Amino acid sequence: MAAGASNASPPVLTPGSNHVNYEVFSRSVEDATYQKQQLIPRVRDFGRPYSLMTINKWARVDNSTLAQGAWGTGLTYQDPVTPPPTLNPQGLYVALAFSANEDAESPYNLDTELASEAERALAEANDELVAALFASLTQFRGNGVSDVNSTTLRVAQALLTRNTNGKVMPGGDQDIYLVLDASQYPATMSIEEYANAEARGDGENPYVKGVWSKGGGHNLLFSTVLPTDGNAAAHGCLWIREAFGVGWNVRSKVVREETELQKRIVLYNNLGVATIHDLRAVAVRTGNTIPA
Repeated sequence: MAAGASNASPPVLTPGSNHVNYEVFSRSVEDATYQKQQLIPRVRDFGRPYSLMTINKWARVDNSTLAQGAWGTGLTYQDPVTPPPTLNPQGLYVALAFSANEDAESPYNLDTELASEAERALAEANDELVAALFASLTQFRGNGVSDVNSTTLRVAQALLTRNTNGKVMPGGDQDIYLVLDASQYPATMSIEEYANAEARGDGENPYVKGVWSKGGGHNLLFSTVLPTDGNAAAHGCLWIREAFGVGWNVRSKVVREETELQKRIVLYNNLGVATIHDLRAVAVRTGNTIPA
């Protein structure tokens, strides 16, 4: 050992106690996840409802047999008008705020980033309004406990055809939509009509995006915003556009403002939704558990 050498342990640099650490953050902020809007574009738009819109409807009328007689009177007359549904609008908003300090000291474009987040959050909320209508439909199939199966879907399609007096037929002139809880994807893909169906991508018309079932004759969608009840049943639906309606007073718009040194982004819309033709939709009730 050389003269003057020491065998003492060298000093150890402990992270956090010395000025040799370098902390790095990503150059972008990862997006949160929201359910993409699927339902609102697939219901009928009735225009602006103002404070309330009443949807006039004709009732289905039946024929009668003319009684034998000389006078041809005593006919039974029917009222061709049925009780109308109404659109009751409401305002929805997503409000975000940040200080001038955060904006000045951040490398991110907070205004653009947060406006995008608010837009996707509000789009999800709009779909929730339509999905909430499914639980109150008078026509339904499925027990709300089991996974979906081919029999349930075929029966639902038959019920929709019968209830619309043949207006809604697979392969007919009406676009038919089916939305199921996301938990039903494994069960659905075991059904022949869907296992061999066409998956439509972003390049397609947004009204037909999803899985197109040639055998079932409808467009299949999966959603995470369908309502569930106390029995854990998820309320999906098989429907045509005319079954439900939406009315917009204000389509989604961004409001930006500054209060003292706080910057605010508010995304707002005002709309109403309603079931217009109950018989033109069939609820499909399933469980909502994803297998282990």
